[in-house]
Amino acid sequence: MVDIIGRLKQKLNTSSNSNIPEIQFLEKSDLSAALNRGFVELYHTQPKNPVLFLSKFLYKESKAKELKKKNKTRRFI
Repeated sequence: MVDIIGRLKQKLNTSSNSNIPEIQFLEKSDLSAALNRGFVELYHTQPKNPVLFLSKFLYKESKAKELKKKNKTRRFI
């Protein structure tokens, strides 16, 4: 199993943030914002199965974003 957190920590200690592809990806996508909201909800609810909770949260976020995009597109048609 790849230790992504460990790799990021190593890279953060050896180079600037702007050269790290993983951080560049997170900065240009809305993934980091969705994960942040998910982790906040996870902390506040503290469910028995945090992985299942987070996966459902991200799925709902994804569906809400699709619906918002669809409604935005309909306005211009």
